[in-house]
Amino acid sequence: MPAIQLYCRDVPAPAEDRRAELLDVLLRLIAERGLEGATIRALADAAGVSVGAVQHHFRTKDDLLLSAFRRTGEDLEARADRIGRRALSARAAVRGILLELLPLDARREAELRVGLAFAARAMTVPALRAELASDLEELRAGLAEGFAAAKVEDPRAAATAAMALVDGLATQLLFADAGAPTPDEAIAAVDAHLDRVLTRRRGRRS
Repeated sequence: MPAIQLYCRDVPAPAEDRRAELLDVLLRLIAERGLEGATIRALADAAGVSVGAVQHHFRTKDDLLLSAFRRTGEDLEARADRIGRRALSARAAVRGILLELLPLDARREAELRVGLAFAARAMTVPALRAELASDLEELRAGLAEGFAAAKVEDPRAAATAAMALVDGLATQLLFADAGAPTPDEAIAAVDAHLDRVLTRRRGRRS
C-alpha cells in the first residue's frame, strides 16, 4: 500500500484536471470572442458546467485573467525551452522565441490578447503589476542569455531592443488595417534586426 501511495503522488488531482480543462476552454473563448466575451458565464456555457463550478476555481474575472496570463506564460516558457534545445544556433533560438511573441496564428493571438488585457489591468493593481514585471524580466533574461551565446557585445540591451521591436510589431499585427505590416513583413523585420545586431558582435566591430 505505501508503494501505491508513493506512485500516485504525482498524479494530478481531479480538481487540478478540471481547472486545466477550464483554462483550455477559456483560451479558446478568448481566441474566438476576445476578452470581452470571456466571462464567467460564457466559460461555464462553453465548458458545459454551472457558473458555480467555474467560480469554484475562478471567483472573479480578475481571477480568470490572472490564471489565463499564468497559463500562457507557462506555455510560452515550455515552447521557448523546446526551441532552445532544438535550435542549431543561438540566433535560431532567439529568433524562434521572438516569433512566438507575434500573433501569427490563433493561439499566439489569444496569448497576446491575454497579455494586453493583463497589462492594462496591472496598471491599477500592484500585485498584478509585480507579476507582469517579473515575467518581463524573465523573458529579457532568457533573450539576453541567447544574445550572450551569440557573442553580442551588450546582451541585455539587445534583448530589450528585441522585445521593444516585437511588442510594436505584435500590436500592429493585432490591430492590422490598410498599411499595417503583413505577417511575412513582420518576420522579415525580426530577421533584419537580428542580422544588424549579430554583425556587431564582440571583436567584429568595424
